[in-house]
Amino acid sequence: MNITTTITTLIILLSSCSHNSTEEDFSGKTGSRDIASWKKSESNLLFEPNNCSAFNSYSSEQKLNSFLMNHIESIEKITGSLSNSEVDNLLNGNRKILDNYVIDFLKSQKKYAKEFFKASSATAKFLIPSATPSVGHRSLRSTFNKECDVFSSNQVKKVHALGSIATAKFIKYPKLKELNNPKNVVPNPFTGLLSASDKPIELLLRFSIANPVGGSLNFKGKNFFLEFIPGLGIKFLIDNKRNVDLVAMDSLAGQKDDHNFFKYEFSPDFSKNAPSKFNAQQNQRKKSVIMRRYNYNPVNHNVMNLVGRRFAQAASHIYKIPLKEMENNSNNPNSIHPFSISIEDLARINRDGTPATANIINNKRPWRLVFRPILNKGQNKRINKALNSAPYKLGKHKNDFRYKLSYLKPGDDIYQVISENENGKRFIIGKITLTSSPIPSDFGDEVYFIKHKLERARVDKRNIVQP
Repeated sequence: MNITTTITTLIILLSSCSHNSTEEDFSGKTGSRDIASWKKSESNLLFEPNNCSAFNSYSSEQKLNSFLMNHIESIEKITGSLSNSEVDNLLNGNRKILDNYVIDFLKSQKKYAKEFFKASSATAKFLIPSATPSVGHRSLRSTFNKECDVFSSNQVKKVHALGSIATAKFIKYPKLKELNNPKNVVPNPFTGLLSASDKPIELLLRFSIANPVGGSLNFKGKNFFLEFIPGLGIKFLIDNKRNVDLVAMDSLAGQKDDHNFFKYEFSPDFSKNAPSKFNAQQNQRKKSVIMRRYNYNPVNHNVMNLVGRRFAQAASHIYKIPLKEMENNSNNPNSIHPFSISIEDLARINRDGTPATANIINNKRPWRLVFRPILNKGQNKRINKALNSAPYKLGKHKNDFRYKLSYLKPGDDIYQVISENENGKRFIIGKITLTSSPIPSDFGDEVYFIKHKLERARVDKRNIVQP
């Protein structure tokens, strides 16, 4: 059986199963959010498909409360009713409460088997050729054009079905410091959410993986290894306007048996780490490094090339670009690319919802944005547990990435936010600091939505500035 036949057979199999400033004094604690007093009627605006504009009119703090209340209500389906102090303990990383909840969440209703088949089936449905709006690339279109922050009803995500949610702040420095030459300090030239003048920005983070949790899939006596492929979905919460969504990954190659979520840095633009048919890396030495990772698992490599094609097909329809043109330019780092998410909105708007500049031509953004992990083994035992690289094995709940992530607490600095010039020079803009522990919930897995907007600004470089 050749690889193409194997992939087709696996897709059919899975489809038959039932499966996204000046640094201020900051303690990192969530404090009492008084979620219980948040008005249910107002919170429900989050779920009104025709009421996105009403929810967008909230302040960032109101939005944060609404997301958290729905997250907590989802958690309470397992824990039972929680008091305000218990909610605070949970969000602030109380080990006993978190341990009990996360393990119960992972064990509930034979969750692994249920999750595996639901997630696999959802992925398979968009990989098969498109026959109806509910399958194939046509089913991906809402990923690019949906305006609400949540699905109108519970549904399994087509990729990145399983994850954990946390709140955080993006704290920016008054000036940029070159990463490899700290003595080189320059003014911050960026606008909007990336500018030095703006205050720390409230974030919602979703840590997720592209494949279901599991070591391998056995089919007709053969084991097909499921790669651990982590990614980050970010909502930058904006006052009185639609939030800015971002997706960031290292690649789709996977990490073999290393399940440390923070092994690699992430970027919204991972076109140079894309699978072979969409890889935009011009440096052959660097390209050979990432291709070795893909070629370790040929089935995964071929599936991810198919993922790229489905995203290109959906984007071709949304952006009115001929599919042949997208595919012919897939190796061009200056073209629209299925694995390059736009960062232009970060330079377009301020945290308070006002435009960054009077004329969009004056908006200034980096060539590329990078999230560089700054958690280190050896910091303390708790961080070591969060960075544990042991792979998940059936029944070993404490090796599940969601359990490991729950060891992170408010106040943990998890990423440096880096601007990268076209020549590769890097400058530190700021950092992302957690304000709650990452916690899994059905709200995060089946309701929370991150919009994908592909990069277009590089075709017109007027907004790109090199520090």
